Amino acid sequence: MKKTELITIRTTPEVARTLKKLTNLESRTLADEARFVIEIGAKERLKEIAMDSYRRGLVTLEKASEIAEVGVWEMTEILGTEKIPYNLDLTAVKIEKK
Repeated sequence: MKKTELITIRTTPEVARTLKKLTNLESRTLADEARFVIEIGAKERLKEIAMDSYRRGLVTLEKASEIAEVGVWEMTEILGTEKIPYNLDLTAVKIEKK
């Protein structure tokens, strides 16, 4: 089991209902489902921030991949999916192990 840290949040009744529905559908505890949903949302939010920062020219492709916590190649796929043009300088990219 992963090490966890206790945080307390308040949410809207709609979000609470959605979490309870997910709990029933996935046969998980409310805490496990909330943790899972937050983890997914946090990862997606990092990708959004990385894409926006790259689109605005605030960071390099390599830095955007670090923000998103993905490899450079995966970052190019994410940018391509969102139709965000990117420049890939192969001399600046470290070869990634798969």
